[in-house]
Parts: sequence; structure tokens; C-alpha cells
Amino acid sequence: MSVPEATRRQFIRSAAMAAASAVVGSRTMADPPRPPGGLELPMLPDVKWDKAPCRFCGTGCHVQVGVKNP
Repeated sequence: MSVPEATRRQFIRSAAMAAASAVVGSRTMADPPRPPGGLELPMLPDVKWDKAPCRFCGTGCHVQVGVKNP
């Protein structure tokens, strides 16, 4: 079983295409679609909006959480 040989030029082209594909893929994942009218927080009586850590990964992003005392 022979291994296909690649020239240096073919390798650089393949690496550039892989990098470009990764950038395009990550860019579309980073910008989720926004709802019409923006992301305004609903105005509810006695609700305090605050940041809370997002627990999907360890990056440290946050989500807005509405808290109301009973």
C-alpha cells in the first residue's frame, strides 16, 4: 500500500484551505441569529436582572437572569 506523495505547494494549499474553512465555520457559529426587535429584557414587576455565569464551558461568559423574591 503506497502513501500518496504531496508536494510542498500542495501541502501549503491544503493547510490554507483547512484554516479558511475553520475560520468560516467558527464565524457562523459565533453570531447566532437575533430575534426581531433586539435583545431587550422584559419589564416585569419586582424582577431584578443580573448576570450569572454560563455553565456550558469554562470560558466565563454570562447570561442575564431575572430574579424575584417570593
